[in-house]
Amino acid sequence: MKRRNLLKALALTLSFPATAFGKSRSKHNLREIHVVGLGTVGSRWVADHLQGYNLSSITLISDRQPDQMPENARFFSFYPPLEVYDCFEEKRFLKTELQLDRELDLEIVDFLEGKKGMVLLIAGLGKFSGSVLCRSLAGKLCHRKNEDSLRCLVTAPFAFEGSQAGKRGQEVSDFLLSNNLDAPVLLENLRTVHGNIAVRSAFKKGDDLMMERFLDMMKSENRQ
Repeated sequence: MKRRNLLKALALTLSFPATAFGKSRSKHNLREIHVVGLGTVGSRWVADHLQGYNLSSITLISDRQPDQMPENARFFSFYPPLEVYDCFEEKRFLKTELQLDRELDLEIVDFLEGKKGMVLLIAGLGKFSGSVLCRSLAGKLCHRKNEDSLRCLVTAPFAFEGSQAGKRGQEVSDFLLSNNLDAPVLLENLRTVHGNIAVRSAFKKGDDLMMERFLDMMKSENRQ
């Protein structure tokens, strides 16, 4: 190839914007993406799997800050109120009937409502904190449209996590679907495909499936 043609080809290559989302993602010509990890499961998943990605912001909301916080992440504390527990012999048990749509700290709501671009809620449904935070924040942010959108990457619990966890997960899932938000990842389907696998293996495969869904979401957002 002649030197003139080589230089022209290099110029075209360098000027072409990156389209694949990943750790080398260019921020130019792409929407802002704000990831929010909810509860213990969501916060840990974000901290463990999204280190190094060029996200516009990361927010974690839980009762305990992860040991490995993503760089520049914002952490908010959220503790289940005592009223959601029954006490027996100095032990606490979640009540079977719980209100999942609750008023949250205005600082949290205002912080997320002010985000431009896409807000992505990540949570494991079934547990109290993940279910309440997802249901309550989705209710506050579901009005976001067009450029300022809301997406949800959440998991419906395995059957072995118990009927109450399944009930809470179903209630939040129904709300998300009724507001045209993303359907949950059905973890129990993994056991249909892979059989009665061990609990540790089941959750590992769930993490992998979450990452696949996350990358698919990012690609679809960046194509818009």
